[in-house]
Amino acid sequence: MGKIIILILGLVIVIILIIIIGVMISGIISIKQARSKTPEDILKFMKKSPEKSSLYLVKNGETMIDYQSDQMMPLASTVKIILAIEYAVQVARGNLDPTEKIALAELEKYYIKNTDGQAHPKWLKQMEAEGRILDQQVTLEDVAKGMISHSSNANTEYLFQILGIEQINLTLRRLGIVNHSYIFPMTSANILPTMLKEEQSLSYREVKKKLEAMPHEEFIERAMNIHRLLSEDHDHSVKEKYYDKKSFSEKLQLIRSNRLPASTTKEYAKLMGNIIHSNMLTEKERKIMRTILEFSPNPNYEYLGWKGGSTIFVLTVALYARTKDGNNIELAWFINDPSRLDYLWLQYTWQPFLKKLITDPAFLVQAVEIFAGSSTKEAH
Repeated sequence: MGKIIILILGLVIVIILIIIIGVMISGIISIKQARSKTPEDILKFMKKSPEKSSLYLVKNGETMIDYQSDQMMPLASTVKIILAIEYAVQVARGNLDPTEKIALAELEKYYIKNTDGQAHPKWLKQMEAEGRILDQQVTLEDVAKGMISHSSNANTEYLFQILGIEQINLTLRRLGIVNHSYIFPMTSANILPTMLKEEQSLSYREVKKKLEAMPHEEFIERAMNIHRLLSEDHDHSVKEKYYDKKSFSEKLQLIRSNRLPASTTKEYAKLMGNIIHSNMLTEKERKIMRTILEFSPNPNYEYLGWKGGSTIFVLTVALYARTKDGNNIELAWFINDPSRLDYLWLQYTWQPFLKKLITDPAFLVQAVEIFAGSSTKEAH
């Protein structure tokens, strides 16, 4: 009897090992396949999946590609451009002092671990390496720059607090942006599932159903209430009480991803053009914005200002650039893949895709031809 039990246990262990090895091999193959994809594959994917993709590209003032550009899609961190603009406006008007010292403890109140791909810790590490942390403080300008360069969610939530949520949304009107949903503290919403679970004695399955049925206005209101709680959470008790890894299941993340502030590629491509070219911003505001957005000097461009965003379903980018041969480009590219079937390889391929779209005239011609009939123009 004992030998039979040992034999069964041995077989179970072998089966488990086979499954683990199979998963590892499958993962390695998936990554290898993802890395083999090309920018041309993204064009094919977009043409095949218009409900998941959108692109608006302007070259030297002329719209070259207008593909699904009025389709509302989640912005993820690309929405932080709007906060940066409001920051620039308030600094330019003298309402904010960019040299003001901000205690790291103030930012820490808003940091929710495992929700930003280590963006905030990486930013802190860079600040320390550059000697910019003095007496456990950084400047307000560093906070704003870290929101864009490293996409620190903690910095973003802090800026929501000092800029004013209503003022940020009024900026949309001032900029003439019509197709845009309400901007609210997105990171705060990460602990909403656990808060509902604890306060109403629900299972996460019940939480999922409740969130799916929740009116969007209520979702926003609850996120803003959590933001207020975090602003007073000096001992981090709120975060400790409501942080639970189980609340970050793929199904719950999809609900939160779909609730993010949304807009269109047309709005954001035109916004990038207004930042760099129009008189919508004052010269002082534009100078501040360029200091924030042009954080990564690139030898392929005379200048490049951009912001990207992502969830495990969403990839978004908005940028302006001037190429070495003097062409001005503004574009926005959004992907929303709730199935995640293509997300992995898109993650690996989007940067080469955008670089080629901007710097390779022949590839731009190819893109224009593929999206022909979608309000595109002849490339030149």
